[in-house]
Amino acid sequence: MHIVIQQLLSSVAVLVLFSFVIGLVFDRWPPGRVRRIAIGAVGGVLSGVLLALPAPYGGVVDGQAPILVVAGYFGGPVGALVALPIPLIARIEAGGPAMPVGVAALVAAATIGASIRAWHDRRKHTPCRSDALRISAATALLALAVPAGFGAGDQPQRLIALFGALLAWNFVATAGLMRLVINERARSHAKRNRAAEVAFFQQTDQVTADILQTQLHQMWHIHNRYGAHFAYMLVAIDDGTALQRAATRDEWLSIHMNVARIVRESVRHCDICAPVGADHFAVLLPYTGSGAILPVAKRMQAAVADQVSHGDAPVTVSIGIAHVDESNGPNDLIVLAENALVMANAVTPRNAIGPVSALEETAPPLIRSFPGALMTGPERKPSTGGSSTRIEHVAEASL
Repeated sequence: MHIVIQQLLSSVAVLVLFSFVIGLVFDRWPPGRVRRIAIGAVGGVLSGVLLALPAPYGGVVDGQAPILVVAGYFGGPVGALVALPIPLIARIEAGGPAMPVGVAALVAAATIGASIRAWHDRRKHTPCRSDALRISAATALLALAVPAGFGAGDQPQRLIALFGALLAWNFVATAGLMRLVINERARSHAKRNRAAEVAFFQQTDQVTADILQTQLHQMWHIHNRYGAHFAYMLVAIDDGTALQRAATRDEWLSIHMNVARIVRESVRHCDICAPVGADHFAVLLPYTGSGAILPVAKRMQAAVADQVSHGDAPVTVSIGIAHVDESNGPNDLIVLAENALVMANAVTPRNAIGPVSALEETAPPLIRSFPGALMTGPERKPSTGGSSTRIEHVAEASL
């Protein structure tokens, strides 16, 4: 009995080691063929280690079945093929009357994982913790190899005991290993996403949506107290969802980052930009009158279409605009900009600006109210003096 317990403890240690090494593989390589090959290689090596452990029941269904199932699932068909050679060679070298059944069990284990993964990939299903039970139930069926491995000459009580033990082991070990690897995958992806998010904000000079929301409410308070004008723009990548599906992950990240960079470069240093959603960007333009918004939007559209493309087609953006004079609160600006974007795309599906007609008809002459600000309206008197003239020239140049 102590040999069985020793084997179980050793197997559990190898399974935990497998999940730890797979976590390192997730950290080292992004999703792709290289990662799947690495997962298969780790699974093959550790399966060979398990085969080298003493097997008190003759190794009818070897303890590496959970590893091969998980390696086949996370490595796909490629990972399963890479993982099989080492355990197959070790099992054939071990020999014994149950060798053919043991070899078939190894192949079946890797096939179970690879088949379920191929089915999930076809449905675009993301691995989750509930998958562990379903995959474990399929792995437990490998215990059916017990009667074929030992033959009809063995005592029925012994066959029943072996069947029950292997059924429980395959289910519990696979479920536990699946949970460990899924947790490692989630941790690695969260780490990778955090690194990508930090790189995005560093390279595009944008801020988070929470910061922009705070500044939007702050500008509303300044508007109520001092009458300072400001505007809110919602920039959307045209057909962003379809473009994200058609492009690879790296291509989409490049498109998203380049559009974000151009959006930021198209406005002043005092303006605030932030990503809102997968393919939308919000831009807050402090101290900006309605007459200054349309030139900024057109400049932004021209820069994106000129510098960003996917295949042979240029990437375009549509822009919804809202000015503080049209709203009764900071949240109204967000709603107005969204509505303007939707109405503009209804008329022009791509490269639209809304509402253009209202901006062109009501745009008054540009005047200055605060240093570096662009204001409109007869209530704001232009300042006099040399310094104000210099500031007006700087403000107009920013357009």
